[in-house]
Amino acid sequence: MRTILICLALSGVICSCTPTFYMPDMQNVPLLTAKKQTNITGAGNGDMINLQLAHAVGDNFGVMLNGALVPDKTDENGNGGKGNYVELGGGYFTPISDNFRFEVYGLAGFGSMRNVNASSANSNPGTTGVFESNITRIGVQPAVGYVSKYFSAAVSSRLASLNYMNPKGSLVWEGEEQVAKISAKSSYFLLEPALTLRAGLPKVKLQYQLTSSLNLTDKDFPQQTTSSSIGLILSL
Repeated sequence: MRTILICLALSGVICSCTPTFYMPDMQNVPLLTAKKQTNITGAGNGDMINLQLAHAVGDNFGVMLNGALVPDKTDENGNGGKGNYVELGGGYFTPISDNFRFEVYGLAGFGSMRNVNASSANSNPGTTGVFESNITRIGVQPAVGYVSKYFSAAVSSRLASLNYMNPKGSLVWEGEEQVAKISAKSSYFLLEPALTLRAGLPKVKLQYQLTSSLNLTDKDFPQQTTSSSIGLILSL
């Protein structure tokens, strides 16, 4: 079992016994092709709900708005948490050939999370087992994709700086007070490759995405290294 603090996006926690301080949210990979095109995506998994919007404001320039939510969950042992994340982006897209596209977006977002770990509180008298923090993430996300009428696929990679701000609470894990630990080392660089597959009608497609997350700052940082989501994308 695990307790997930999401960033994201990117960003919160779910019920568990073992704290994990990051889980990658779904990447917005719009593969825009023309001015005024708008993509709306809704997707999720058992932990997180994602809602994303992308719009081509010019022939080669797009903007995006991304949101992630982890609803409040608590298991029978009192372990649980919640989180939210909002992100803005802007970038460049261009065709490589008739069916292949390249895009790159700059991203910046913020959110908050709350983790309650009853197991920690029971094992460490005088503590609450609660960890709370605000978070920010700043990054860049290039992608290459294949686009056709009924199918598309893309490979993307998000390079980002994840930052915890004003952590508070009293959660002890493996003998370490987590608020003090994160306060002393609050910034981490992440490399997050992703595969996105879409199939369906010209305007509405089913989407599946698999995302990995590598912590380049601390290879032992307690985080979830993979995440998947499924949903629908609408192109207008």
